[in-house]
Amino acid sequence: MSEYRSRTERRQAQQSNQKKGKKKKRGLFKKIILSLVLLFLLAGLAGTITVAKIISDTPPLDMSKLKASGTTKLYDDEGQFATNAFGTNERTHVNLEQIPKLVQDAVISIEDRRFYQHLGVDPIRVGGAVVANITEGFGAEGGSTITQQLIKRAYLSPEKALTRKIKEAYLAVKLEQKKSKDQILELYLNRIYYGQGASGVAAAAQNYFGLGPKELDQLSLAQSAMLAGLPNAPSAYDPVEHPKKAKERRDQVLDAMVDNDKISQKEAEQAKKVSIKEMLEDKPEKQDNTKYAAFVDYVEHQLVEEQGVVSHKDFQSGGLKIYTTLNQTAQQKVEKALSNKQFYQGIEHEKQFESAATVMDTKSGAIRAIGGAHNFTNGDINYAFNKPNNGLTETNQVGSTAKPIMDYGPAIEYLYWPTARMLVDEPYQYNDDKTLKNWDGDYTGKHTIRYHLAKSRNVPAFKTMETVMDEKGKDQVQSFANNLGIGINKVVPSYSIGTFNSTPVKMAGAYASFGNGGVHNEPFAVKKVVFPDGRTIKLDHKDNAAMNSYTAYMITDMLKDVVEWGTGTNANIPGVPLAGKTGSTDFGSTMEDQFSLPSGAVKDEWFVGYTPKLTTAVWSGYSRNTVKEKDSDKTIPLYMADSNVKHLPQTLFKNVMTGLVSQSTSDFEKPNTVVRMGVEKGTMKRPSDGTPENQIDYELFVKGHNIPNDVSNKFKQLESVKNLKASYKQEEKTAEVTWDHDTSSDGKIEFIVKQKIDGKYQPLGTTTDQTMTVDNLKPGTHTFSVTAKLINESDESQNRMSDPQTVQVKVPKQGIPDIPPEQKNPKDNDGPGKPNNPGNGPSDNPGRGNQGEDNGPPGNSGDDETGNEGNNDEDNGNQTDNNDPSTQENDENNDETT
Repeated sequence: MSEYRSRTERRQAQQSNQKKGKKKKRGLFKKIILSLVLLFLLAGLAGTITVAKIISDTPPLDMSKLKASGTTKLYDDEGQFATNAFGTNERTHVNLEQIPKLVQDAVISIEDRRFYQHLGVDPIRVGGAVVANITEGFGAEGGSTITQQLIKRAYLSPEKALTRKIKEAYLAVKLEQKKSKDQILELYLNRIYYGQGASGVAAAAQNYFGLGPKELDQLSLAQSAMLAGLPNAPSAYDPVEHPKKAKERRDQVLDAMVDNDKISQKEAEQAKKVSIKEMLEDKPEKQDNTKYAAFVDYVEHQLVEEQGVVSHKDFQSGGLKIYTTLNQTAQQKVEKALSNKQFYQGIEHEKQFESAATVMDTKSGAIRAIGGAHNFTNGDINYAFNKPNNGLTETNQVGSTAKPIMDYGPAIEYLYWPTARMLVDEPYQYNDDKTLKNWDGDYTGKHTIRYHLAKSRNVPAFKTMETVMDEKGKDQVQSFANNLGIGINKVVPSYSIGTFNSTPVKMAGAYASFGNGGVHNEPFAVKKVVFPDGRTIKLDHKDNAAMNSYTAYMITDMLKDVVEWGTGTNANIPGVPLAGKTGSTDFGSTMEDQFSLPSGAVKDEWFVGYTPKLTTAVWSGYSRNTVKEKDSDKTIPLYMADSNVKHLPQTLFKNVMTGLVSQSTSDFEKPNTVVRMGVEKGTMKRPSDGTPENQIDYELFVKGHNIPNDVSNKFKQLESVKNLKASYKQEEKTAEVTWDHDTSSDGKIEFIVKQKIDGKYQPLGTTTDQTMTVDNLKPGTHTFSVTAKLINESDESQNRMSDPQTVQVKVPKQGIPDIPPEQKNPKDNDGPGKPNNPGNGPSDNPGRGNQGEDNGPPGNSGDDETGNEGNNDEDNGNQTDNNDPSTQENDENNDETT
């Protein structure tokens, strides 16, 4: 029995535990549900509070801002009004009754099908947009109604999308309470941007189809559909630039009109058969009167594509106030120079030939002027910055303007090369089989990097980049270039001579860094943007220390030589501290062989120059490498060969900068990390005391690096002979001249021995010994000179001479004993004393060496022709040396070798 009870009790206990477990689970589930509900309520409350806060910050609804009067205005660097954005002709407001029903139906069908049903916000459209964004990706579909789009343009704000959407929705609902649907639609159609500078449907009809405001009723179904499709993406659906995409978008609008029961399928199919070309064929030639169009184009590019502050359509018609860096004087000079036909005389295929320029503040990077093309108008390719969607298939290589950036800049920065660094310009191969050429097909030998840069030699530049890469690696070269804003993603050998692409804006920014002590400023054209609601965005730009100040200054100093005596003399402005570099690019061996191009044919020409205040980059070239010959299928190359054309960027640079820069501009400031010192030409050595001034170059060195200590011997005065003595040997009747000299110098030492005869020194001969014997001397005093000469057998220009040293010897009259000579002031017969007595005795035969190589008159030094002693007051002696300065003979005449 106890056993049964035990089992029963166990079962009851087990059931009791199960009930308790179920109660615990139910309690946990309730807690989770309650927590979620609480979180949902809190989130809803927080969202409500957030929305309420956003709405409280929303500006009041101002009806005046809804009208189509807000053109975008640009102001210059002094805050003065400069121009309107593209398409800022006076807008033509048309009433809704003047706008064809086809246009209204097309716009409503593609933009806001339930426009006449919703209260400003379309919940169904919002839900569809949410689903589309989840399934197809963010941005797949927008949920804005026509009312919201109108609000967005009137109250443009840079805030985040969600915040802006809440404000748009709130104001849209308020607007619907104050205005009728027709009034809202009229405001929208007169304000919306249609591309190519056209804001409002009337301007668009005029722009694309040549129909005036009173001719809008002539718009066809196909034209109406095209207009309705443009506001979504005016640039992408531009019928002139992108006719295929424009047709696709137009046909999409026609299908939407069918779905919205506004037209039949048959009408849609009929309209689809009309080509874009047919619709535009009666369009009048575009008249773009936008002032400073190229600069405006760059401002739009920077705000829309680089900064993302506004959209293209908002820029064109958003009623913005944009404060720029524009200098109107500089902009006018650029436009005038680029459109001056005199500069382009003689250019073949002129229609394909273009030029572009950028003027920039050297210190700040602020762009003062932009020249996009010869006669730039809205929609043209802007070659100043080659925006990504400009349709170019070929871009512009920078040529030798790359050399300070890719070669010599890194060499100075990382290897501390001085401007006196010597390199050899010679035939050179790389990659085993490729021969590097210079622009003139010649080679100039060994010179400094200063010379090679000024003369734009390719081989030394190539060798320089190779050396930097070998010692520091490719990454250092790439980093140096990209710190200057070049933006290359690799480094290949040919980049040393500029086979990469760039633009005048980027090149101006890079070169301005050299003039700004090594600090690179990102080029910028906008200082601030003021939105219609009063909000202001101040735009900043990046700057960075791209290099050390010593690199910037040393490159600048070398580039000054480019315009003074190098390849850029046509750009020089006398009296103005100016540095710059030329550049040109060829076609490569393939095209040169294919088209048999002449020597010197180039496709791009550059000049980039700067002063301490302004930097200007100019490019000239053809928009394409080849073109089809007229009335033929033959392809012909487009190239520049004439020197006047090839110098065009220099001419344009000088024309633009003259007047913008002043001769009173202070020069570039040398930092204390740079040492300027003289070196002898062709060496890395200090000049000697004997080096002529015209053989000394004053070069720059990084302080503490590669500064030469050796002194050049090329012009160094050779040391004179020492211990010069002369003695007469009575028995041999000869005079022996001896001397000492250090012959350990590099090269061969010879000694030139001369004798003074009739007041002139006549050579007796040369010897490598340090003694010479002279015979057949007459009685009297004889003077000899000895000059040391260093012979450089490989280079005669390096032969050097010492100063001559002189010595005298007394030959006694036969039979009269010698009298010891005085050691003070020995003089030959040219000195003061008794006059010689004329006689008629025969003269001695010339002895060894006393006439030398000149075969002059018989020697009579000391005695007249009778043999009488010429100077009885002269003490007799047989030896005099030149150790006493008073014995030095200094009256050698012009016959003496120096």
